[in-house]
Amino acid sequence: MSKIDAIIIGMSKQEVRSFKLFMSRIQLKHERKVIQLFDVIRSHPENYLSARALSDLLPGKPSENTCYQLKKRLRDYLDRAASDYVFSQSAVSTLQLFNLGLAYKKRRSFDIAWDYFERACIKARTQNEPEILNLILSELLHLCSEIPGKNPEAIINESIQNRKKIIAIQELDEVLILLGHKLAMSQQTGRKSEESSKHLKHILERYRNDSFYYSDPGFRLRMIEGVSQLLLEQHAYAALSDYLGSQLVEAEKMQLFSKQNHEVKCKLYTWWTNSLFKAGKVQASLNAAKELKKTIDQFEGMLAEKYFIFYNSAMVYANTVINLPEVVSILEATIQHPSLEKHPIYSLVVHVNLALCLYETGAYKRAVKLMSRIPLHPAFPLADPYFRLKIALSDLILKAKLDQWDAIATNCRNMQKEFAKELNEDNGARIRGFLNIMLQLAKKDGQMSAAIEKEAQQWLKQHQDAVVETEVINIYDWIKNWINAA
Repeated sequence: MSKIDAIIIGMSKQEVRSFKLFMSRIQLKHERKVIQLFDVIRSHPENYLSARALSDLLPGKPSENTCYQLKKRLRDYLDRAASDYVFSQSAVSTLQLFNLGLAYKKRRSFDIAWDYFERACIKARTQNEPEILNLILSELLHLCSEIPGKNPEAIINESIQNRKKIIAIQELDEVLILLGHKLAMSQQTGRKSEESSKHLKHILERYRNDSFYYSDPGFRLRMIEGVSQLLLEQHAYAALSDYLGSQLVEAEKMQLFSKQNHEVKCKLYTWWTNSLFKAGKVQASLNAAKELKKTIDQFEGMLAEKYFIFYNSAMVYANTVINLPEVVSILEATIQHPSLEKHPIYSLVVHVNLALCLYETGAYKRAVKLMSRIPLHPAFPLADPYFRLKIALSDLILKAKLDQWDAIATNCRNMQKEFAKELNEDNGARIRGFLNIMLQLAKKDGQMSAAIEKEAQQWLKQHQDAVVETEVINIYDWIKNWINAA
């Protein structure tokens, strides 16, 4: 799919309306073929249309060269229309009014400059842009000395309060960024960041009882995000689920959410859904996932492409506990999702999860077939080597179910070579021992001999207290079950 096709097909209804209005406003009647080309591409979202195919679908069947020229002009109009639309929906529109005020101030047309600055102030307040508001208030204050009768007192008071807000938000943002970094590091090392947690607690306590800050939508949401990150960092999932459950209801009542902070809302609902599941509240997690889906669909699904993976994951995790066949249906539908290819690593995880769910539901042949194709996935070479190792271990277990012991023997030897570095690390002894047991079983076509059972029992005793990262399939449990079934 070309860039222009991707842009047109990915446009929301509001963006399409904005483009059509832009084209009608510039009154280029001779460019009706450009509009026709836009409509043709828009009406074929599933297929990439070559110049020849476009020619057949356009009125008059223009030449392929003409189609290329039309596409070039269409891209130019799309860019211009998109700029107008994006700027009108963002802080840029506020800055445009501010810059017009500066231009008229330079001409010494102070009354007109004041009007532009006042309009910019209204936008900055509405869109919760304290930094830009600070610039505008500063210019209004200076104009008070140029325009007789303008009282600077109200402007000064608003400036003082606005600067307090800016300092508080900056301080909280700095800690949130630091805490986010510490959280990512703690997830890798298993260590908690006590220093950043204490710092965040101190700031939250300072501002929590101040009605001025607590009633401000931007600061209030930052506080909710800060407390949530603190609880996440402490793995206090039950507390986090309770906290977000109450805060989200209150935030909705106070109408804190808007299009400008929609990403924050999606993030908070995602955290709420996941924390409920982590806290063992499976049905509540499913219900929260439905609220997450409603949130994602707001504003014509402006963040649907980014957040659909979090919604899908929540539905998969919860249904894994209560409705495994439903998980298979969800994963099969996810594989067909048009946005999945934009999330290659998640796509890889979906394929792995589907193979495992098929295995759990007894569809062994389908599971093994799908798992054998995983190494051909485009994202497989990009995945972390430890994740690839876990996939390879799961593949061995799946193949054992179908007695494919020749393939298991070959794969074990290949794994010993491919993952030599990982297997030679401190925690590699556990997996090395497992591979040796699988090789011994392969020589006996899966039959448990006394020697193999002795080695397996020693392995179980040696690694019964081992703390390992979550495995795709728990190899300790599998060995134990295999011995018991022998």
